[in-house]
Amino acid sequence: MAGQYEKAISIVEAIESIRSSDFLLPAIQRQFVWSSHQICVLFDSLMRGYPINSFMLWEVKEDKIKNDYKFYKFIEGYCQRFNEENPLAPTDATFKDFKAVIDGQQRLTSLYLGLCSTYAYKQPRVWWPNTQDDALLPPRKLYLDLFNPLKVEDDDALMNYNFKFLTDKQYKASINVSEDRHHWYCLHNIMRLPQVEGGTRIWREIVRPYLAEHNLEDNEFAEETLSLLYDVIRCQKNIHYFNEKSQEIDHVLDVFIRTNSGGTKLDFSDLLMSIAVANWDGNFREEVDSLVKEINQRSDMGFYLGRDWILKTCLMLTESDVKFKVKNFKAEQVTVIQEQWDEIKHCIKETFKLVRRFGINPQSLTSKNAVIPICYYLYRKQSRGQPLYLSINNLAKRANSVNPLVSGSIWFCLKGYLVVRQIQFFLVCEKCSKLTLMLRFSHWAPLLISTKVRIKIYVLMRSIWINYWIFSMERVVVERCCIYYFLK
Repeated sequence: MAGQYEKAISIVEAIESIRSSDFLLPAIQRQFVWSSHQICVLFDSLMRGYPINSFMLWEVKEDKIKNDYKFYKFIEGYCQRFNEENPLAPTDATFKDFKAVIDGQQRLTSLYLGLCSTYAYKQPRVWWPNTQDDALLPPRKLYLDLFNPLKVEDDDALMNYNFKFLTDKQYKASINVSEDRHHWYCLHNIMRLPQVEGGTRIWREIVRPYLAEHNLEDNEFAEETLSLLYDVIRCQKNIHYFNEKSQEIDHVLDVFIRTNSGGTKLDFSDLLMSIAVANWDGNFREEVDSLVKEINQRSDMGFYLGRDWILKTCLMLTESDVKFKVKNFKAEQVTVIQEQWDEIKHCIKETFKLVRRFGINPQSLTSKNAVIPICYYLYRKQSRGQPLYLSINNLAKRANSVNPLVSGSIWFCLKGYLVVRQIQFFLVCEKCSKLTLMLRFSHWAPLLISTKVRIKIYVLMRSIWINYWIFSMERVVVERCCIYYFLK
């Protein structure tokens, strides 16, 4: 059944639909990624009458869809890194009919956080904590300055209204400063006000009492801004949406990819996550999020990863097509990843334990992608009839020997020698049976290179890197490996 545009609703109606779980998020949606500045710009656009584009919702009615697929609530109390996952909605055949947001999640979540919840982010020049800490990442509510408009020269986004996320401490400090030329109005208050229609009643019952209470009767900007804010949030029909009524999951997935490939474009990993979630037997989103959280919070690892890194590593370890195109990531590849998921998780965790054991911490590891080839090697390399990752961190077995992986791959990848093509370098070397050249090289020593040796190096490099362009830094690394190979 084809969808159609429905009658527009107000922002407060959309918020109430979120609160009552009439609006949910399908598992194919990515995480909330907007910054606090983007949220402020969205509210400024609404106040200035700018369009915020239409939304697309999926009307879910069939019991089979409610039973077989996961849906999530909107996030509350967003905290960067530590509370980014949406809570699971307990949908089943007995659950009421609802609408799933196909396009517009970022905007709706921004409205919900600004009007009903909090947003916490890391301050500049502050280290990331290992666990959520309100002292380092304090929750912030969205406020609007009723005293003055925002000066154009103070804002690169050319905003007119001064929206700002403030902590409770910052808000109380602004009240206690007598010469402070701001009056911060918390947007949560709008949701607590009664519903009033008509400009005259809004002025008489909502605006005038507030201005009198806070000594703002003579501030024309405050009068106009508060009246407009109430009208925009509670009265205007700003939410225009297309209601998709089809109950075919493949059709909905296709619609999702099409609608989310423009505007604020989805990363390839987000589209992969959408396809993986739709074809995974179980809750893939929860599996990935729990793995990311474990690696971040455990003291023997402590690295922060994104979903995109997990997906890239899954593709690499299963030797799937790594070309970043949606058409190359099909249901069959999702099945392969799911079959090996327990081994992949174990390998990823052991790899980061190894990286941490050799003195690399989250601050010094500037590129997480540098770990992928190490993970690939541990996953594919056999040691005593089993994958190397199963024993690489067993110190009792390896106390008297230095694993060859340490001497080569750790230095090459983690110290940034292979800047551009580190993953391809490992793969080509593996296929050409030349990986041992760099894994056996244990020390950088200045060596004199004769013409004869240079010729041998050039020939060997050509045999390894045929059909690949070698960048200058990579060529130096390969040369040093080959030097050791010929002079050892």
